[in-house]
Amino acid sequence: MKQSFNDPHPKILYKYRDWNNPYHKKIITDLEIFFPSCKNLNDPFDCKIPIYVRNIGKNKKQIKALIHNYVQKNYPYFTRQQRREKEKQIYKEKNFSNYSLQKELQYDIINRKFGIFSLSSNLGDPKLWSLYANSHKGFCIGFDIEIIFKLENNKAYFNKIEHLFQLKKVNYVSEFPIWEQVNEDRSLDQIITKSTDWEHEQEYRLIALDKPNWIYKIPKKTISEIIFGLKTLKETRTEIMKEINKNNISIKFYEIIQKPNSFELSCKAIK
Repeated sequence: MKQSFNDPHPKILYKYRDWNNPYHKKIITDLEIFFPSCKNLNDPFDCKIPIYVRNIGKNKKQIKALIHNYVQKNYPYFTRQQRREKEKQIYKEKNFSNYSLQKELQYDIINRKFGIFSLSSNLGDPKLWSLYANSHKGFCIGFDIEIIFKLENNKAYFNKIEHLFQLKKVNYVSEFPIWEQVNEDRSLDQIITKSTDWEHEQEYRLIALDKPNWIYKIPKKTISEIIFGLKTLKETRTEIMKEINKNNISIKFYEIIQKPNSFELSCKAIK
């Protein structure tokens, strides 16, 4: 993945969290973010739009590569010889012009290849606060993602390795896509295309290559803001601020308030 392929994005992107969830706390307490695989995302259709390859039955090299990746993932305790035998068995028995089989193999490869850290450019959506931040009792973290990119750029330059991350804006569609062309861009479309049912989330995805279900230690300067929800308890605010001070993180604090005579939310600085 090339760093220049990052989509244009706001300076600050947001992650909604619940302080009562010990895993959510780790962003603040341990400066850790988690990159789940596609199958661990909450949308049941996520990453499941397949690329249908016509006449793949005639492309033995491509078929064998798909089968090899599938067996490596699903039969990790097999010996090398057992895996080879399994690959031969699948190759012999399966019809690779079958759409369902192609979908199964592709989804397995995606699960093994990518870790996804979801962010949003939308801070004031009541639905997001309700779904991801404990019904407005949680908090939201503002991330300066460029801090991570600068760090990883330096690592890649000095170690002469490929860039680890790519940031992509989610593409929302009203109809289920039918894809046939296989290339790098199309493969990426599989993990950044979602239904318009989720459009209000205004999601961006920080994608980690070959790092599914991975914990990444972030530079503390990556955390730029903390925003407390409309119903965040005073005790929760105090605990979060205490952890921020303990880690010596210099950030801005905000709170969500209701706009007068309105169903809308706004953000107010805490002095």
